[in-house]
Amino acid sequence: MSDPSAARADGNDESETTPMDDTVMNDTVMHKTEIERAPFTAPADRPRVRWAGIVWGVAIAAAATAGVVLTQSPNAYATLVEWVAAPSVPALVAAALLTVGVLILIAGVAGMLSRGQRRLPARRAASAATPSPLERPERHTT
Repeated sequence: MSDPSAARADGNDESETTPMDDTVMNDTVMHKTEIERAPFTAPADRPRVRWAGIVWGVAIAAAATAGVVLTQSPNAYATLVEWVAAPSVPALVAAALLTVGVLILIAGVAGMLSRGQRRLPARRAASAATPSPLERPERHTT
């Protein structure tokens, strides 16, 4: 680069008018095209919503609400304690299958929402590229 004291009297620096083919940075040669910034691109899409966190949060909140409702009255609490203390084998199997089914359902809903969100920019781009029926030129057959 040039020394600021080497500028000409009219304020123009001669080094600004001479093109640089190569620039040395950290002992490696980089061509001028490599250090130029890329042209302006469209702004990045908005951050994605973390649907899994929302869906699982709602599911856990629903389970907590159900627990509060079940333990709110003394009769319901006594029935819950009695059922947990002496479970039957069919009740345990049914509870296990229900739990696995609910977990799969929640994971499926979260995955479906995430996939829909990933596909949204492509659908928006496709709909923007397709002209509306009002903008399409009419066909005339002769």
